[in-house]
Amino acid sequence: MPIPPPTPPCSSLSLTTHQVRKALKKNRARKVMGPDGISSRLLKSCADQLCGIFSYTFNLSLKLERVPQLWKTSCIISVPKTPRPKDLNSYRAVALMSYLMKMLERLILTHLRPLVSSLMDPLQFAYQPSIGVDDAVIYLLHSSLIHLEKAGSTMRIMFFDFSSAFNTIQPRLLGNKLQVAGVDHHLTTWILNLLTQRPQFVRVKGSESHRLFCSTSVPQRTVLAPFLFTLHTADFSYGSSSCHLHKYSDDSAAVGLITDGDDMEYRELIQDFVNRSLQKNLWINANKTKELVVDLRRCNNLLR
Repeated sequence: MPIPPPTPPCSSLSLTTHQVRKALKKNRARKVMGPDGISSRLLKSCADQLCGIFSYTFNLSLKLERVPQLWKTSCIISVPKTPRPKDLNSYRAVALMSYLMKMLERLILTHLRPLVSSLMDPLQFAYQPSIGVDDAVIYLLHSSLIHLEKAGSTMRIMFFDFSSAFNTIQPRLLGNKLQVAGVDHHLTTWILNLLTQRPQFVRVKGSESHRLFCSTSVPQRTVLAPFLFTLHTADFSYGSSSCHLHKYSDDSAAVGLITDGDDMEYRELIQDFVNRSLQKNLWINANKTKELVVDLRRCNNLLR
């Protein structure tokens, strides 16, 4: 009796034509094209004609747990971090990718976010629905001002900066965390396929390098990358009445609300944060890591 061919894996996530049409119409017409050469203007203008084709293609990709190689190809360009860059560290590597891929990532993120919400750090203010940078600033100012009104109170904040934070993510560890959160095996495998064996090349003034394949990190300026990074670092959480970790994306601050000069918990938090960062292969940039000390007492001896 002949053995039937194996049934391909099937993801629990299935995208409808309506979802894809809506996503196509939300495209911004002036976005830069990725390596596939498909413009966002075309996708937006022809949403009604293309939604059926792309809903089938997206679902096939999810079913096979594979991302088309062209969709995960990155064109790396350099963007200055400052108006007058002085060295290579003054530039940020930005990945230009297929706009179709970004659209699919948005649809998947809508499905993924509620699945992992229980693991997310409540003091991570980036990439969360209805929460943003204003909330991060207000929360920090409110807790600081309330504390400083008390007699004998001071405050210390250590602002940490990571070197190439997004380049440190290891897909294998991320996959374990996704499955712990309850994400099904098929979607986890699809995400790992997206992050591994990614072709990328560098473009400088119209010239392009040879293509290399990367299986570490997550490409910046993609939709899933920032969210996956916050999930990757979600276990860096800490909160008590006198100390907490305050986060916005890859920017972290250890906040110490100190009374009568007792900063032991604050110092231990900083040491623990440094140790955890090393365990995750996150390298702290000492040149850009700064501490802010607020001491409104007449006779201050906080740093003695």
